[in-house]
Amino acid sequence: MDRYVAVYDNKKYKAFAARVKGQITTIKLFLHRNEPGFTSAMSAYDKDLHEKEVKKEEVTELYREYFIARYKNHEFFVTRIFQDDKEIEIVTSDPNLGKECNLDYQDRDLYTKRLGSVDDFQLIHVKEDYLSKNTIRREVTLEECFKIETELFE
Repeated sequence: MDRYVAVYDNKKYKAFAARVKGQITTIKLFLHRNEPGFTSAMSAYDKDLHEKEVKKEEVTELYREYFIARYKNHEFFVTRIFQDDKEIEIVTSDPNLGKECNLDYQDRDLYTKRLGSVDDFQLIHVKEDYLSKNTIRREVTLEECFKIETELFE
């Protein structure tokens, strides 16, 4: 999971923040249904996607959230969460790190590994707040991870 979230008019939306020289210029909110103020958006992946452009001042929260896993004294980005199997998948593009931690080689120079209850790792939820410029990292359980990932948005 790697997503951007904006709170606009007391509702959470999936979002995208455009930046110029590190400064947020515009924010797009996304919905899977049509509502007043939203227009149809083109997407190769989503049907019925609608968007609305808002100013930074109009949102009360804007953050990115994702999971990382600390495994064998290294931190890896969590690419997938397998709720049914109670596992996560980690990834790196560093061949030395991939070999050192016994990750499986994939195409395009990626190394991945599925981690589950038999593996010794820490799961960390990272929330980067773009308005306050704070980053919060907290350790979570797999169950908390599933709950965060399946949170519903507008």
